[in-house]
Amino acid sequence: MAEPNIVNVTSIYGKTNGLNVSSGASTLLLGSNTNHVRKINSIYVSNTSATTTSVNVNTERGGVSYYLAYEIDIPPKTTLVVTDNKASFYLTETDSLKAQVLTSGNSISTLVSYDEIDDA
Repeated sequence: MAEPNIVNVTSIYGKTNGLNVSSGASTLLLGSNTNHVRKINSIYVSNTSATTTSVNVNTERGGVSYYLAYEIDIPPKTTLVVTDNKASFYLTETDSLKAQVLTSGNSISTLVSYDEIDDA
């Protein structure tokens, strides 16, 4: 695994990824290829169901989950800011970012803003 040197980058692209999650866990974003890193700027989770929805948001590295939000209840028609640019973090090539709906029959809409940083 080659971690990029983010001091000597060749390009930085701002990107946004959205995903609707209905039940169970879904991967919102995978780590990038060699010589790339993804800087996560913000994660938003909106409850699109008519009732309160419980959610988890986590990163996963080597099969181990690290929670950003654990069993958080989101009322209907409400958005949870999981993280913003004041608390950004990085996903390397073996990492993933996941969201899970814990309330059966409910769904959420997610939005992830990130920078794709390349040193090659």
